[in-house]
Amino acid sequence: MSDGMSSTVAWLDRKFQLTERKTDIGQEFRAATATFLTMSYILLVNPQLLSKIGIPATAVVVSTALASSLGSFVAGYFG
Repeated sequence: MSDGMSSTVAWLDRKFQLTERKTDIGQEFRAATATFLTMSYILLVNPQLLSKIGIPATAVVVSTALASSLGSFVAGYFG
């Protein structure tokens, strides 16, 4: 690993206390990827399901995106 990369990893470790929390950047990256894919899936499936009962698909996409982003922010900030 280059010096620039190792200093970045060290900074991230100090900033987010990764070692103390028994995790590493790879594990956090995989968790973020899983969260992103889950949110993407929900944004595609939720409007299809709820439009079948008469709710406009556009409104469902917007409300799902807002609720998901707010929930992700709260979980990330307080977690």
